[in-house]
Amino acid sequence: MRAGGNVTDWKVMPLAPAGVDVFKSPEPDKIFVGNPSIVTLPGSRIVISLDLKGPGVKGLRGIKGQSPTSGHWLQGKVFVSTDKGVTWICKTDFPFQQAQLFRVESSIYLLGLARDFKIMKSVDGGETWSKAEELNTTS
Repeated sequence: MRAGGNVTDWKVMPLAPAGVDVFKSPEPDKIFVGNPSIVTLPGSRIVISLDLKGPGVKGLRGIKGQSPTSGHWLQGKVFVSTDKGVTWICKTDFPFQQAQLFRVESSIYLLGLARDFKIMKSVDGGETWSKAEELNTTS
């Protein structure tokens, strides 16, 4: 995170005082974690997304999608910390991969891919999310 009011005084600072696991795979040999994305918000709120891939994803609870290239099952997760990254809570699952978080004013968006481009939106700091919507169709 950044600290300081003057841009020239900004510096990289750790999100939490010690290394903290946001998510651990329940089956590391069958469910692979990757493609993290992060957005920091004013105060101590941080939002992170990540992708889950691998043969074990099919058995996970929650909404899933399929890879546009391989047809394999995939799932993404969004986590929120309200204490500068010390603790994390999963807020939603999403049915796409290669997801990237970005912020426009007070809204957070999550954009990714599962056959078509998908997008989700949060207007409350990542607490709740809209349903994943297609941005285009290939049909």
